[in-house]
Amino acid sequence: MIEADFYFTCDKFDLVMASLRSLPESIVPLRFGSDEDAAKSSGVFFDKAGFDKFLRNSPSGFFLFGKEVVYNVRISIPVELVIEVTQIESEQAVFLLQHLSAEGPIFAFAADSAERDHRNRLVKDASYGVHEAWVGRDWRSYIPGFYWTTIVSQELLERHGVPMEALIYQAVNAREISRGIWQFQFYGEPQDWEDNSVRIDLLCANTAGVFSIENARREFENAKSFLDSSAVLDSWP
Repeated sequence: MIEADFYFTCDKFDLVMASLRSLPESIVPLRFGSDEDAAKSSGVFFDKAGFDKFLRNSPSGFFLFGKEVVYNVRISIPVELVIEVTQIESEQAVFLLQHLSAEGPIFAFAADSAERDHRNRLVKDASYGVHEAWVGRDWRSYIPGFYWTTIVSQELLERHGVPMEALIYQAVNAREISRGIWQFQFYGEPQDWEDNSVRIDLLCANTAGVFSIENARREFENAKSFLDSSAVLDSWP
């Protein structure tokens, strides 16, 4: 299964919602709701007055539902707007990346869900039970990683001192798709991620300013108590 994640600053909210409404029929959101169950959706996304009223009661996030695609929208005012898209085909994911790039995302990617877990999810069987969590997703601290197709703003690369040349060298396709917004495709198809995982792991580990899960995993595995493990996770937001 392919997923696509987008990170915007909150001031882009209206532009992003308008851009979602202009998507083709196969992936355009049709309904909204506060529950991830589409059967419990609250209203029609194109009813702007109804949607605005709904937003006043759901300031931290909501779900948008298309015919097959689900958009999980999280809002952290005044910092960021995050959109996670699941159950999407690879061609649709690339189209969505390019479509929303016109609104100036800070960072975005499309990848096989297993690659996403490989880059940013820690799991261990501890004496106190199974402990799992997401790590390395805070773009303010570092670039969260590189995936099958990755969108990075020039501003974010400069913020973390990541050299453009290193990414262009590793990518099979690199281009500026909107002003100051770069798209890097690191290998052919999303299901090929395991065949390319060592190369991309090394790119993340050897590039300053990019999150690499190996250091976080080592600290997490060495932590014996729940409190110590939680402290490790807090240090890798």
